[in-house]
Order: sequence, then structure tokens, then C-alpha cells
Amino acid sequence: MTEDKYAEEGNASEEPDEKSKDNSEKQSQVKAQGFSLYLTMHFLYYTGFYRLLPSKDFPIEISLGYALDLFLGVLPMLFIEIFNNSLSPGKLAGLQSIIIIFKLLSLLNFTIEIIVMIWEIRLNYKMRGLNIKGFEKCTEEDRRRTYGRKYTVCGIVSFVLYIVILGLCIFGVVESRSCTDKHALELGVCVPC
Repeated sequence: MTEDKYAEEGNASEEPDEKSKDNSEKQSQVKAQGFSLYLTMHFLYYTGFYRLLPSKDFPIEISLGYALDLFLGVLPMLFIEIFNNSLSPGKLAGLQSIIIIFKLLSLLNFTIEIIVMIWEIRLNYKMRGLNIKGFEKCTEEDRRRTYGRKYTVCGIVSFVLYIVILGLCIFGVVESRSCTDKHALELGVCVPC
């Protein structure tokens, strides 16, 4: 009888060790997935692919991405174009006018995109408040487990694609630029000599 008692205690003590091992393996896997997800989040922000994140599970990250895009991309480029064109002597060239029109259209498009995203996020919160299936709040572990690998790959691929396109533009365009007679290339613009 005492042998059975010790055998049962031995089996009972082995089970928590196996469970704790399994639990620690899961925890380390979730930690690694979270590390890779949030490490590649910077690439998603930089390349604009943060828009692919599901709005019901990443509303704060998407809002941050739009804020970064607006204040570090759209508005500064619009002001740069306006200031550059205001310093140009004489009337604006046709290309300069078209560029300003496209920048304004880009700002309009961005504004519409932000309005739609805010509306979508608010609808997600309303659906969550009504306890509709599929709109439950995800735990951080579920977010990492569900989206960790997919968006890590997306972030890395988008950044590699960005670097490849940048390299092609630099080596393909910079070398072939030239100006007509009595003009010189200065800061990327053909100016009269």
C-alpha cells in the first residue's frame, strides 16, 4: 500500500513538470511570435503595409500608422512642393502644376481613407459591444499566435521589395539623367548655365 502511495505521488509530481514544460514552451513560442510581429511592425509602418492589419485586432497600431503617414509623409511632401514651387521664378511649369494637383488629390485620398478607417474601427467597437460573434476582443497571446507569422513575412517581404525598387531607381535613373545643351544638372534639376 505504501508503494502504491509513493507511485501515485511520483506520477502526480511528473504531471506538473510536463505541464510546466509544455506551458513554458508555449510561452516562449508566443514570446518569439510577438517579438517578430512587433519587430517587423516598423517595416509595415515604413512601407505603408500597416493598412493590411485587421482593424478589429490592431486599432491602435493602425491609428499610429495613419498618424505617422500624415505627419511624416503626406503633409511634409505637400509643403515641400508648395515651398519649392513658390521659390521658382516666373510661372509654374506644367509638370509642377500637375505635381501640386496630385499632392492635393493624395491628401484628399488620404483624408477619405482615414475617415473610412475611423468608421470601420467604430463599427468594430459597436459590434463588440453587441457581443456579435467574430468581433470579440483578442488577447495579446491570440494576436501574436494568429498574426505573428503572417505579418512578419509581410513586413520582411515589403521591406525587401522596397529596397529592391529603391536600388533599381537609384542605379537605373541616376545614371541615365542628362540635360540638353547649355543646361547643367544641379541637385537633380536641369538649370541653365
